Amino acid sequence: MAPRRKGRRHCPKSTTGHKPQPTETLIPSLPNDVALNCLARVPRWHHPILSHVSKPIRTVLSSPQFYAVRSLLNTTQNVLYLRLGSYSSWPAAWFTLHRRPDPNPSDGDNLFLVRVPQPPVHIAETTLFAVVGPRIYVLGGFINGGPSADVWALDCRFHTWERGPSMRMARSAASAAAVLGGKIYVAGGGGPSSTDGGAHWVESLDPDIGLWETVPSPDEVRNKWVSDCTAVGGGVCVWVARDGFTFDPNTRRWEVFKGEMQSGWNGQSCVVNGVLYCYTANGRLKGFDEKNGVWKEVNGVHKDLPNYMSGASMVDLGGRLVVVWEDNDLNGSVESLKGRKMELRCAEIEVKKDGDGDFWGEVQWSEKVSVPEWLVERAPFFYHCLSVSI
Repeated sequence: MAPRRKGRRHCPKSTTGHKPQPTETLIPSLPNDVALNCLARVPRWHHPILSHVSKPIRTVLSSPQFYAVRSLLNTTQNVLYLRLGSYSSWPAAWFTLHRRPDPNPSDGDNLFLVRVPQPPVHIAETTLFAVVGPRIYVLGGFINGGPSADVWALDCRFHTWERGPSMRMARSAASAAAVLGGKIYVAGGGGPSSTDGGAHWVESLDPDIGLWETVPSPDEVRNKWVSDCTAVGGGVCVWVARDGFTFDPNTRRWEVFKGEMQSGWNGQSCVVNGVLYCYTANGRLKGFDEKNGVWKEVNGVHKDLPNYMSGASMVDLGGRLVVVWEDNDLNGSVESLKGRKMELRCAEIEVKKDGDGDFWGEVQWSEKVSVPEWLVERAPFFYHCLSVSI
């Protein structure tokens, strides 16, 4: 059993330091506090251009104070992060996905990727991901022939990688993660050979304290395959083998899924505005009606989306459902796909409930993602789509 780690106020340890706050004038004829207030209102996609205006502005754009002001002014933005990989480019690369502020409907280049620095160490392909505040947490994975307990965090404000506190149990495939109340919950992935008998099958991390805490779990669910995990309805929902369980952090009790939630949750999922959505293996987008305990298909989206979205990944982007998928026919073998170009598409969907409790979706836009040339030479597949508010 791993020794208990002492808490600390800041969990990640940055691999690079931040620049000090500049004392030089940011904007001539304006006090620096007023200038900072103005700069904090500039949309994030303009920051690369803004950084070339002057050295003081470039310095302030990479300062914690700048993002603190953005938060106070409520000018933060939800940014999409993609982790992409292909048969010819390992390890996987990280990007931000942006949509031009003045998109042209007749132009096919409204969505573009911007490269993010790679982590300082190799990150396994079977890792877990969780977003808390401005950081993406990368948890565990299959490294050097076995599961890992390592934790890394990408601070999306400055695009620096930081080392986090290791989990109590090493985790790889058959594990999942969710965020509830600012805490990260991880479940499964240790395998039946875990030396602790699954005592740490579920654990949680408070990033502000930097301490992993074991979450009590029933014996019948330990050391079983975990296919998904999410936070909805004030609880952490875990899909274990063929059964579903919900953990209530207030009562510290587990319950079996109620209604049809278990039978319909069989694909990629995410929660938007408190509603659990699932993209099923047969290409259907469904939402869970918690009041009636049933899954309902999202109406109105089929005319604007393909019959099947290969490798679809879904995420909540500021209250709207965003889907990213690989626009390739993957019915062939891996060998037959080699040499084909990478084609990604992204769609933003607004979903509403009508008076009868049915879900109706409207596709706001659906467009091709401009992929860098160095990444399109082999048939690829992408792994994760995440949303971060910065």
